[in-house]
Amino acid sequence: MGRIARWYREKMSSSLYEAYVKTLESGDCVTQYEAIEVARKSPAPCYFTSEKHCADIISRMYSGKPTMLRNADKIRKFQAIYEEVERYRAEHDEWPGLFSVCREIVERPAPEFYICHNTAKQMILEERKKRVMEMTRRWVK
Repeated sequence: MGRIARWYREKMSSSLYEAYVKTLESGDCVTQYEAIEVARKSPAPCYFTSEKHCADIISRMYSGKPTMLRNADKIRKFQAIYEEVERYRAEHDEWPGLFSVCREIVERPAPEFYICHNTAKQMILEERKKRVMEMTRRWVK
């Protein structure tokens, strides 16, 4: 995993964990499974992808080339971004270029995290462990 991908994963883990904790604290969910489902379907602060990767995938979608995406959640994410690009084209007279539009779109809040239940569960567990370790280190010092 590259440095950029690691940064996005850490940011996503943190945001997902906060959504999970908020869901648990609300008392709306009975089980952890439900809480993870609600958290992963909750709005995300951004799309957690780089504008370069986004522009590459969207460009492939426009040209009809294979996107090389196999994960259903990633396919849905890039389909949603593609629709945002189309909406941008319809609403604006000037076209600044795909890269610029993708930069603007990927920084917007996303409607969900676009990850499967198992990945969400793993990320939440890793983030919980990391936060407990940090708290323990502070407390022990």
